[in-house]
Amino acid sequence: MFTSKDSVGQNNNNGLIPDKTMSKAVINIRGLKNSQNTGSRYLDCEFTLMGGSTNGRKVWSIVMDPTFEGNSAVAKDMGKKFLVRMLEAAGLVTVGDEASYGKFANLEALIAALSGQTVAIKVGIKAGTGGFADKNSVTDFLSPNPESGTSENFKKVMGGTVSGSMDGSIGISKPSFLSTPKPNGPF
Repeated sequence: MFTSKDSVGQNNNNGLIPDKTMSKAVINIRGLKNSQNTGSRYLDCEFTLMGGSTNGRKVWSIVMDPTFEGNSAVAKDMGKKFLVRMLEAAGLVTVGDEASYGKFANLEALIAALSGQTVAIKVGIKAGTGGFADKNSVTDFLSPNPESGTSENFKKVMGGTVSGSMDGSIGISKPSFLSTPKPNGPF
């Protein structure tokens, strides 16, 4: 019935999801939190992977709060980029229709809209420090927006379909906290 090999599991990497795995995931934003080390503020996110051999597995990650004055400019830009990509992936905004990005009055409204939505992510392995084991983390958020540089992988993950217009801006401004970061950002 049982053998010594049963304790090994599916891989030899302490049960970690393989590096560079791309998957659909349901996002649960567990709240806004402040870092005890840096004083920065971030969204505490849990992602439940959907489909394949990783179905039901969870990955936790943070997304920097782009509205918090105490966060660095780099952290704010990274947070904006990731939030915009998740909104695009979930279909909560229409790529190419700048007005659709303006329907969120504030960060709290955006969090409420995103929670429970399906997004597309790339999972990595973050090396453990201070005696802690390696762990999975989200290394990228995939978007149908061709300007994101992730749209081809988004299509693969989501089954090859992309909705919404891809023809560019119509000239209406997004709220300042949703400004799309430049493609040559820090990551």
